[in-house]
Amino acid sequence: PSATGTNVTYQWSTNPNFTVILGNEYVDNSGNLNFTPTSTGNFTYFVRATNSNGCSTQPKEVTFVINQGVTNLQVTNNGASFCQGQSFNFTAGGVNATTFSWYKFSNGTGLLFVGATYSPTANDYVLGHNTVYIQASNNSGCNTEIIPVNYTINEVPTNLQISGNQTGYCIGSPIFITPTATGSNITYEWSATSNFASILGSSFVGALVATLVNTIVPA
Repeated sequence: PSATGTNVTYQWSTNPNFTVILGNEYVDNSGNLNFTPTSTGNFTYFVRATNSNGCSTQPKEVTFVINQGVTNLQVTNNGASFCQGQSFNFTAGGVNATTFSWYKFSNGTGLLFVGATYSPTANDYVLGHNTVYIQASNNSGCNTEIIPVNYTINEVPTNLQISGNQTGYCIGSPIFITPTATGSNITYEWSATSNFASILGSSFVGALVATLVNTIVPA
């Protein structure tokens, strides 16, 4: 509030005759109505200016509506790691949320997507650490704070090659096949199925040299 005069202070009340004066849990030291509502509904307050002589203005009425806010914004896969080229997504949820907006920047600019589930494409990220930002809102115009969603994209080995494989083997002869690939800190897995539902163990794979070693012995 503001008023013309000398040594003016402000008082707030829930009724126009000021039988109840609001305390500092509602009014700050500058005389502003300043509090965080905990319930919804229509609210009316009254304010008046008073000088050091005890003379007061006629009260002014202030009315407003408190709508249900959006709370508990959460995002799946926040902080997760993925492989380059892998399909992945983030799904957001929140209490009383109806809209989810995903942004490139923390100030709410660079809109990437609107919806609960955001699936980044290869154009949306780089190798290493990445961050996008999300804000939830509802039909009453209430918003959450914009929060970061972090994730990491890891490099995928390339140029997988196989050497030492023959078209046929004899019973009792050793099988020794060596894989190589380009990349850092590479290990190799072998399986008898293309979906790698079962990984071959050390009786087939040399753990240190990452080669397939198996001797077929007659029954």
